[in-house]
Amino acid sequence: MFGVIWWVLLVPVIATVFLLGWHRKATNWMELIGMWVISILLIMGGQALADKVGTMRTEYWGHLGIRAEHNEPYSYWTTCTETYACGETCTGSGSNRTCTTNYCTRTYPCIEDVSRKCYVDTRKADRFSVSYGKYQELMKRWGGKETFTDMYRERQHGRDLIKKGKRGYTGDGNRYTTFWDEKWQTSEPIVTIHLYENRVAASHSVLNYTPLSEQEIKSYGVFEYPKGSIPTVLSRSKRFPWGDKYFSYLNGRYGPDRLMRLWVLIFENQDRDAALAQQRHWKNGNKNEFVMCIGIDKASKVLWGEVFSWTERDELPVLARNYIENIGILTDETMVEFAKWVEGKICCSFVKPEFTDKYAHLRVDPPLWVVILVWGIILGATIGMCIFIVKNELEEGENLNNFRNNNRRYRRW
Repeated sequence: MFGVIWWVLLVPVIATVFLLGWHRKATNWMELIGMWVISILLIMGGQALADKVGTMRTEYWGHLGIRAEHNEPYSYWTTCTETYACGETCTGSGSNRTCTTNYCTRTYPCIEDVSRKCYVDTRKADRFSVSYGKYQELMKRWGGKETFTDMYRERQHGRDLIKKGKRGYTGDGNRYTTFWDEKWQTSEPIVTIHLYENRVAASHSVLNYTPLSEQEIKSYGVFEYPKGSIPTVLSRSKRFPWGDKYFSYLNGRYGPDRLMRLWVLIFENQDRDAALAQQRHWKNGNKNEFVMCIGIDKASKVLWGEVFSWTERDELPVLARNYIENIGILTDETMVEFAKWVEGKICCSFVKPEFTDKYAHLRVDPPLWVVILVWGIILGATIGMCIFIVKNELEEGENLNNFRNNNRRYRRW
């Protein structure tokens, strides 16, 4: 129930013994209660902060871009304002004369430039800003077709501002859109990073996944979560471009609906213990993940398979492991076939667990900086209260009304 932060209650305990033992006459019961209430409230706040900070973990959500939009740049008339000096105000005379500048505001017609904007939209109506070069690349990949929409900027803002070359702009603010052709080979996977509560990863009381040493990380060749561009198939030496493409497509296609994230980790010349080390290193993965580990030799022959996940469907890791161990030679083609099998057997059956209720009982050890922060605040607040009590002598038994009416004897500082 109580974490390491609650040991900070030793500070008000020591302060209470000090006040009652050496400054009994200067101590009033209301001041002691106030010191304890403040301490307990600060500790409760520190524990809440520890739970919030200590349990936050990162998970990856997949999306698919289905529509790209290009809005041309344009210019239009608007009203601008500026401030200018309009005289001064002086006071005094001679060497005591001082002046201050007066400023006025005026408006005037001006041209406002709106830059080019390009976006990619997903099935869930999420919108992501992209460069014009990325829009052109998507348009060509999706068949080279665009839908034109006249935004009638010239009717709204005057044709004279939209002439070619004016202020470096060549467009008149019209819109072009292109749509995905629904082929997995041309799909545009998008990955977003989100925070969620994971008490299992933060807890050391139950389901304890002990951290790997640096030597174990190196010897087993375990993977860290990717940074920047986030592929789905991770491998130290082998490359599976189409396999990675298909698995990334699955993350975008089924991720938003099934709340699922697939990973395929390739271990070369490692035994099955490497997968168990990976499971410890990732602490069984995030709650939306289905992690498939494949062990191969130098000739790309599959030696073993292991799968770990928090999914509520316990049979899915077993099915995937059995399929992996019967792949034979792992090539880009067999990786694509594996991805198609996963689409039919795993993606439609995956159930993301709910951690909030299931593991709410787990105790979370707070980060060291939170412990130091809470101890520092409590120590400072307690010392401040002790100084206040000693410097302001109150006779024991004085009631609260007398205290509010200032009918109390203050010591001189």
